[in-house]
Amino acid sequence: MNFDLILKIGQAMFAVFLIGLVLLQGGGAGLSGGGSLYANYFSSKRGFDKYIFYATIVCFVLFGIFSIASIFI
Repeated sequence: MNFDLILKIGQAMFAVFLIGLVLLQGGGAGLSGGGSLYANYFSSKRGFDKYIFYATIVCFVLFGIFSIASIFI
């Protein structure tokens, strides 16, 4: 197996994980919801939502590293 194939497989794997993690996050009502516009902006994440949030950041960074590495190789 060459390094280019490993990078492409890793990039596809992290893309799928990133999509899944974003879909798992609680979206809330967004702009269409009633009440204050910034009601959920200042709330802190707790429990499982916090771990999903951090996992999304890590997955995004790894996806970016694999994407940039696949450009130069």
